[in-house]
Formats: sequence, structure tokens, C-alpha cells
Amino acid sequence: MRLHLTVKASLLAAFGLLALLCAGQAVLTTLTLSGIRANVTGVATNWLPSVVAITNIRAAASDVRIKQLRTLTLSGSPETRADNARQTEQAVAALAAARKAYEPLISSDAERALYDAFGATWERYQTVGREAARLAEAGQGADGIRLMADPANIDLYNEARDTLAKDVALNERGAHADAESAMAATDFATLTAYLSAALSVLAACGATAFVLLRVSRPIQAMTGAMTVLAAGDTGGEVPHRARRDEVGAMAAAVQVFKDNLIRTRRLEDETAQARLAAEEQRKAGMRQMADDFEAAVGGIIGTVSSSATELQATAQAMTATATETASQSTTVAAAAEEAASNVSTVAAAAEELGSSVQEIGRQVQGSAHLAQA
Repeated sequence: MRLHLTVKASLLAAFGLLALLCAGQAVLTTLTLSGIRANVTGVATNWLPSVVAITNIRAAASDVRIKQLRTLTLSGSPETRADNARQTEQAVAALAAARKAYEPLISSDAERALYDAFGATWERYQTVGREAARLAEAGQGADGIRLMADPANIDLYNEARDTLAKDVALNERGAHADAESAMAATDFATLTAYLSAALSVLAACGATAFVLLRVSRPIQAMTGAMTVLAAGDTGGEVPHRARRDEVGAMAAAVQVFKDNLIRTRRLEDETAQARLAAEEQRKAGMRQMADDFEAAVGGIIGTVSSSATELQATAQAMTATATETASQSTTVAAAAEEAASNVSTVAAAAEELGSSVQEIGRQVQGSAHLAQA
């Protein structure tokens, strides 16, 4: 099944993809930066301070051991011994302060176990140190020195230092791990930024190509078709009618305009032809009417002319008869008088007949003029 996307849906999809890429890049960058910040924060606030604190503990423990050995070997005035005792107490206090500063930095069970092991070993070593100091105070400094020089006690001190060294190594490994994690996150963020930029450029190029090929060019083609159609040329083809988007709807509308223009011109041609046919029919009817009228008037004129000729012949005959009757009036007086009377009557009738003939002639002349008109 072929999917038909409208121009609006296609543009929304293209720009939505761009927005999604930008949003994804922003979210990914934020998460990566958060991870890098957490790693850097761990290095800056935990691992390195722990290394520094453990180093301070080792230095303080060494200082305590030195002060304790000096107490055992010192043979001076009471003031000197008191000053050494005060320095020893300060070294012990510095060690306690260093341990107190380190304890909140412990962040794992392994680190806690190493610190507890150091504490236990150092406490055992300090027990020996206090015993040696007691012997020195009792005037048995040689015994105290032998006690401190006992390999077992030396092993306790070395074990405590080794435990602190392991703790330092653990914190250094944590710092390196966080640093490597931060670097890896930075590399990943850089790679994703490059990929996102490339995808964004591709999406932008795709959207631009889509707008040019699927929107701009079809609209230009439609504009050209409408310009040709507006000029009155209906022979051109309307492009992109098969599309199922806004451009296809526009092409369908332009096709409707074209069909209406063609239909209007056809109706105008048919109307002109019908007008010409009606004019020809009217002229033919007028000619037929004139011919019929002329034929009818011609028949009337013929009939009137024939009647006038007959009346003229009758009048001539009656005139001849009147003349003959007048010539015979002398013979028959009574008949003459009667004939005279008849002649007067006939004359009056002849006069009326002449008037009728003249009137008929006038009407015939008027009919002839009318026929000519």
C-alpha cells in the first residue's frame, strides 16, 4: 500500500525530525555533562582529598614513631624531655586530626575495611609504643628500645603503612576510573555531537530538497499553467493532477477552471451559431411572408382589373344602346320620353360606375405601392 503524505505532513515530519534531533542532542549532552560532572566531582571532592588525607595520616604516623623513638633515645635535661613529650603529644594529636579529616571521605566498603585494618594495626603498635615509653620513663630505656626494635613490632608498623599505601592505591584507582569515565563520556558526547550534527545537516538538506522538488517546482509549474490559462490558451496540460496532496488539490482546481473555460467557449460558439440560424430563419420567413403577400395582392389586383375591364365594356355597350335609343326617340315619342328617363337613370348609374372604377383604380394603385413596399 503506497503512502501518500501531504506537503504539510511532510514538512512537519522533516522539521519534527530536526527538533527531535536537537532535543535528543540536548538531553544526551545534559546527561553526559551530568556524568562528567559527577566523575570530576568525585575526583575533586573524594578521591584526591582521600589520597591527600591518607598521605597526611602516613606522615603523622611516621612523625609519631620518630617522636616515640626520640623519647627512648633522648638523654638530656628534664626540659628537653618535656619538650619532646610535648612534641610527641602534638604528633599524636595531628595524627588524630588527620584521621578525623579522612573518615568522612570513606566511600566504599573496601576503603572502610582498609581503614579499619589500619586502625587495628596502629592501635596494636601504639600499645607497644606506650609500653616502651613507660619503660623509658622508668629508666629502662634500653628495654624500651629493644621492645620497639622487635621485628614483630616493626612488622606492625610496616603493616599499618602498607595498609595506608593500599588505601592510597584504592583511591588512586578510583580517581583514575572516574577520570577515564569522564574522558569516555567526553569522547561519547563528542561523537554523538558529531553524529547529531551530521544527521541534522542531512535532515536539513532533505527538507530543503523536499521543499524544492515537491513544493517549489510544482508550484512554479502550476503558476505557469495558470498564467497560460489566464491568457486564454486551453491547449496546455495541467501538471501534477495525479498527486494526492495540496499540490494535487491545486491542480484539480486549475483543471476545473480550464474545463469551465472550455465549456463557456463551447456555449458561446453554440449561442452564436444558434443566433445566426435564427437570423437566417427570420429572414427566410420574412421573404416567404413577402412572397405570399405579393401573390395575394397580385391576385386581388388581377381580379379588380378584370372587373374594371368588364364594367368598362358594359358601360360602352350601354352608351351605344343609349345612342341608338336616342336616335330612335323621334320615331317613338312615348318611347323616347321613357327612354330619356331611362337614359338619365343609366347616366346616373354610369356616373356612379365611373366613380367606382376610379375608386377601384385608386385602391389598385395603393395596393401596388403597398406590394412594392
